Amino acid sequence: MLLDQHGQPYFQLAIPIILQGNDVKGAVVADISLRSVVDLLSKVAGTSGAWLFLVDQEGHLIGHEDFSQVLSNRNVQASLPLLSEEEEELTRENPLVRTYLSYTGEKVVGAYAKVSGTDWAVIYEQPESKAFSSYIHLRNTFGLSTVILMLLVLGISLFFVVYFLRQLDILKKGVKRITSGEAGFVLPVQSQDEIGEVLTAFNELSEELKKKRELESALRQADKMASVGLLAAGIAHEINNPMATIGLSVEELRYELQRMNSAQGEKDQDIDRYLDLIARQADRCSQITQNLLDFSRQERNQNNAYDFYNLNELVQKALELNHYMLQKNQVQVRYDLDGAVPLIWGDGPGIQQVIFNLLCNAAQAMKQGGALKLVTQNEADCVCLQVMDNGEGISNEDLKRVFEPFFTTKPPGLGTGLGLAVSYGLIKQAGGTIVMDSRLGEGTTVTVKLPHTKEVQ
Repeated sequence: MLLDQHGQPYFQLAIPIILQGNDVKGAVVADISLRSVVDLLSKVAGTSGAWLFLVDQEGHLIGHEDFSQVLSNRNVQASLPLLSEEEEELTRENPLVRTYLSYTGEKVVGAYAKVSGTDWAVIYEQPESKAFSSYIHLRNTFGLSTVILMLLVLGISLFFVVYFLRQLDILKKGVKRITSGEAGFVLPVQSQDEIGEVLTAFNELSEELKKKRELESALRQADKMASVGLLAAGIAHEINNPMATIGLSVEELRYELQRMNSAQGEKDQDIDRYLDLIARQADRCSQITQNLLDFSRQERNQNNAYDFYNLNELVQKALELNHYMLQKNQVQVRYDLDGAVPLIWGDGPGIQQVIFNLLCNAAQAMKQGGALKLVTQNEADCVCLQVMDNGEGISNEDLKRVFEPFFTTKPPGLGTGLGLAVSYGLIKQAGGTIVMDSRLGEGTTVTVKLPHTKEVQ
C-alpha cells in the first residue's frame, strides 16, 4: 500500500503481458485508490462499537473505517484467527466466526472471510459484551425471573406450611380439650377449604359427643333418681306410720292433761311446752316424709290431676308465696313475662312448686340483698322460664351435683337437699329440661323449658 502526492492510500496492480510462446513482454500497472474502499467500509460497518476492515495476507491494514490506523500501518495479525486446513473454502457465504482477543486487546467476536481472486481478507469484529448483549440481557432477565419465581413459590409454600401447621395446632388443642372432658368445645372455622371442612367435622363431632355425654348423664341421673325414689318412698311410708301415732298420742296427752288440769285447777306449763315441742318436731318429720313422697312421685303419677295452666300466672303466684322471704332479704324483684306464652297441659301445681323452690333458693343465696329477675319467653317449640339472681353462686364442683337427692350447699337445718331433686323430677315428668348455670361470687341462672302442648289425651 502506497500514498500518493495528496496523502491518499493506493496500491499498484500489475497485469503481465504474455505473447505467444509464453513470453512476457511487459506488464500493465494500475494505481488503484483505496479511498473508496475506506468510504465503503465506513458505510457497511454501521453498528456502534463494531469494526470492519480489510487486511492483506501479512496482516497489514488495507482499509479501516478509522483511516488513522491505515496510515499508521497498523499490524492486525492478532485479529487473524487460526485458520483450518480448509482455508481455501472460506468465502463470504462461509466465513470463519470465532471469539478471540483482538489486536486492540479487547475480547471480540470476529468473522473472517477471504476476498476471492486476491490474498486479502475481510474481518468484522464486535466486542463480546455487545455481540452477546441480547443474550446476556435475556439470560439475566430469565435468571432474575427464575429467582423471583422461586422466591414467590417458596413464599407461598411457607405461607401454606405455616397456615396448615397453625390450623393443625388449633385442631390439636381442640382434641386435648375434648379428651380432658370439655365436650362441646367449638373451634373457629375461618375458611371453606379442606382445613375448614376438617374443623367443621371436628365441631360436629364435638357437638355429638356433648349430646352423648349429656344423654349418658341424664340416664345416670334418671337411674339414680329412680333408685333413690324407691328408697325414699319406702322410708317415707315407714316413717309416716309412727309419726301419725306420735301425733295422735300428743293430741291424746293434751286432752288428758286439760281434763286433769280442770279437775285439779292447776296447769303444768312444762308439760305443755314439751308437748308443743314434740308436736312441732313431728310436723317437721311429716314434712320431710312428704318431700320424700313428692320426690318418689308416687302421689303425682296420675293424669287426673292434670289441667291447662299459664306459666306467667304460676310465676306470679310463686312470687306472692315467697313475698315475705324476698322482702326480708331485701331482694329487688323484676320480671319480664311474655304475653304470647300459650297454655300448657300438665301438672300446674307441680310446676308452681318448682318455681317456688327456685325462688326460695335464690332468696337464700341473697341474704344481704340482691337482684332477682324472672323472664318467660315463647320459643319455637317450647316455653322458656329463666330465674336469674346475683347471689353467692355455686362452685363448678357443686354445680355437677345440685340435682342429686339429699345434696345441699346450705348450712345444717336449712335444707334437706330434696328441693332441686324434686324439681328435676317434676320437669322431667313434664317432658321438659332444667339447666343451672352458676359462677361462684357472681350469681346463678336456672333455665326451665317446657314443651308446647300438641295433643291432649
